Amino acid sequence: MKRKRMPGLKRYSGCITIFFDKEKVIPVIGNLSDDGIDALLIANNQLKDINVIIHSAANTSFAKIYDDVVKKVNLNGLQQILNWSKTLLHLDTFTYVGTATIIGKGVTDRLIFEDESPSKDSVHFVKYTYTKMMGELMIHEVLPENKILIVRPSIILGDSRARIPRSNVILWTLAAVNMLRLIPVRPAPKLDIISVDFAACAIDALLFSKRKHTVYHVSAGEQSCSTNLKLTEAIAPHFQTDPTLNSSPISY
Repeated sequence: MKRKRMPGLKRYSGCITIFFDKEKVIPVIGNLSDDGIDALLIANNQLKDINVIIHSAANTSFAKIYDDVVKKVNLNGLQQILNWSKTLLHLDTFTYVGTATIIGKGVTDRLIFEDESPSKDSVHFVKYTYTKMMGELMIHEVLPENKILIVRPSIILGDSRARIPRSNVILWTLAAVNMLRLIPVRPAPKLDIISVDFAACAIDALLFSKRKHTVYHVSAGEQSCSTNLKLTEAIAPHFQTDPTLNSSPISY
């Protein structure tokens, strides 16, 4: 089956818009943290002719208290999606949205390249990046290489369009910086930050292109990356007054 763009998607300046045809959307109620999702998908006759899967769902929590949930969603959930994908007779591409941070800690002040990971020898600060690394390894064990597309965005923050982005999981750090007024970081090192619409457009372009590789980083690159200084300067106009601090006497 030839790869075709989903009906309802429109392009402007080489990128899809948010318009979609609701008649083409088939909701499937379920939770990746629950067992039996694979059986639910396999039993759905409306899904049998699917030829492209984009698996972007993940629990991205860095909090250690959620480690078990992160593993349940990112590994067990992925395994169930893979179980379903193996039953699709027309499957052409399985797209896995990973993260460039699977390289682990110890790599600083330089670009990260696709062939540097995944590596089981890498050391991870949080369970999230570990599970995303293991997820890639799982996919290579289950599916043939010619059906795999792995995309690894860098730090996704904000939206270049005039929209309020859903980036609360990261944006709280900017509020914290405003409250602290002083943070122990170097101003010049490069930060690989991209907007959510840039990431979506890049993934869309890769999906519908003739590809030479299996893995691609979605990155700002050397020329378009940011820095800690640029980031704080960008938010400064939105915090024009000093933060209000509420303090109470402490008795010792």
